[in-house]
Amino acid sequence: MKSENITEKSLETKARWERLKNMTDDEVSTAIADDPDSKVPNEPEFLAQGVMVKGNKENLMVLPITVDLATASFLSEHHIDCQTLISGILKAYVDSQNTAL
Repeated sequence: MKSENITEKSLETKARWERLKNMTDDEVSTAIADDPDSKVPNEPEFLAQGVMVKGNKENLMVLPITVDLATASFLSEHHIDCQTLISGILKAYVDSQNTAL
């Protein structure tokens, strides 16, 4: 990175990543729990509302997505099939929008 391209924001972002890399798993978990923007509904209650979506290759489209590391870690740690979960959430949203019209 050229010195003229370094901004206060880029230095702040780099410092935040360095701080995160140096945190223990417990510190990260505590920070997530204390962050009001990262609240996830109680897992059993949230998952009970889910709808399993199955399909065949003729009516499916692959959409690559990017999720933050904390979300990906949570899904992995809890053995949640994120493709099925996200597909169900998106389908429910589209269905709700179609019925609202």
